[in-house]
Amino acid sequence: GIDMRGRTLELIVLILTIWLVLVSWGIVWAFFGEVSSCYGAMGSTVVEQGKNDSRILSILENFLFRPAQKWFLFWDGLGSNSGGWLRKGLCSSNTEEDTCFANLSKAKPDFFYESEGGEKCASDLMLVTSLWLLAAATLVASTLLKKHERNRRALARARPHQD
Repeated sequence: GIDMRGRTLELIVLILTIWLVLVSWGIVWAFFGEVSSCYGAMGSTVVEQGKNDSRILSILENFLFRPAQKWFLFWDGLGSNSGGWLRKGLCSSNTEEDTCFANLSKAKPDFFYESEGGEKCASDLMLVTSLWLLAAATLVASTLLKKHERNRRALARARPHQD
C-alpha cells in the first residue's frame, strides 16, 4: 500500500519549499529595486533608518547587503569599462551609458526600510532569516548529538569486560 502520512508530509514539505523560494526570490528582486515584489508573508514590519529596531536586519544590511551592492557595482563598472566587442556581448543595449547590466546599478542595501516602502520586505527578510538561523541551529545540534552518540558507543566498545 501507499503510506499516506509520508506522502502527505512530502507534499507539505514541497509546498512550503516552493513558498519559501517565492518569498526569498521576492527579497532578491527587492534588493535590486523592486520592493513591490515582497509578499509580506507575515504581515509588515516597520523599520526606520537610523534606529536599531532589529539587530538582525542591521547585521544583514552591513555585512550582506552593503558588500553585495559593492560587489555588483564593481562587476557592473568592469563590464561598462570593457571595450568594444566584449562590452557589446556582455552589456544590455537598453541601459544608460554609465551602467552595463540593467538591474545591478539599482541594488539598494536599505530596501527594507519604511522610507523605501519596504515594510513587507522587512517582514519577509525577518522570516527567511529566522528560518535559516533555525536550520543552522538544528544542523549544529544534530551534529553535536551524533558526535556525542558516536563517542558514547566507542567508549562502550572499548571497555573490557570484568568477569
